[in-house]
Amino acid sequence: MAAHAGVPVVNALTDDFHPCQLLADLLTIREHKGTLAGLSVAFLGDGACNMGNSWLLAGATAGMHVRVSSPEGYAPETAMVEAAAAIA
Repeated sequence: MAAHAGVPVVNALTDDFHPCQLLADLLTIREHKGTLAGLSVAFLGDGACNMGNSWLLAGATAGMHVRVSSPEGYAPETAMVEAAAAIA
């Protein structure tokens, strides 16, 4: 795709993280709310997936309060929650 796009293409997606999506999400929220720090955001779904992990880390980095709600067996890994808490 990058060879034919005509513009730079970045794919930072991994099984553990989705940083480009989070940057886009945070930019959209900031455009609508004016700030990120102090806002609360909820992530519903597979909390152990790359988006759940990315919301925990990016939200903490941005000074947001991140709430994750997942079905039993799909909670974020303890290490990821601890990493977000250390950032916060």
